[in-house]
Amino acid sequence: MRTIPVLATSLFFTVILNAQTNNAFVRTNAEGKSWTVGNTLVEREIRFDPQLGLYTASWRHLVTGTDLMNVAQAKRYWGSEFFFHADADSFSGSSGSTWELVEASTQELAPSARLLTVKLRAKAKPIEVTIFYAVYEGHPVIRKWIAITNHSETPITLSHLSFEAVTSRPGLQACCKRPRIMALSRGKSSSPGGLTTPPSWSAIH
Repeated sequence: MRTIPVLATSLFFTVILNAQTNNAFVRTNAEGKSWTVGNTLVEREIRFDPQLGLYTASWRHLVTGTDLMNVAQAKRYWGSEFFFHADADSFSGSSGSTWELVEASTQELAPSARLLTVKLRAKAKPIEVTIFYAVYEGHPVIRKWIAITNHSETPITLSHLSFEAVTSRPGLQACCKRPRIMALSRGKSSSPGGLTTPPSWSAIH
């Protein structure tokens, strides 16, 4: 059995940070199939549905009032959440018929962070995918990475891998009339708010 961790991504927003405490949290609904990861700056709601699979239902920037998933909600298509090929088979997180939910758990990370872990098992192939969502106190960022585990004795070839695949678009800020334009690009850059993005992805404002 081999587990392959996949690179993490972070989505940053430009905000003015102040001295107040921004407690990180992970909230779970009563059924245990919906989770909200966030702090007082940003919130991301993740859901698992037997028909829809795993998807991001909302991704809110609480300072400006922007929900990056507004267009996805209107079209009822939230994106794949993650995607890869295992040999000749394709796997998408948002394909409900492909997965069963094994478990979800939360834990504290140091310093001042919370982690949500969601484990899915493929129905037709001996593969498990574990999805991690981390949020940090005082930072407007939700970090994500995945691990793919092969439970068979036969090697599996992975390709076409995307560990973050959501139908997110910038929208009108609650405080402004003009839309805020944002794109993701590879490389490393500093945002106008003074935050430096990691080398895997960066936000362009």
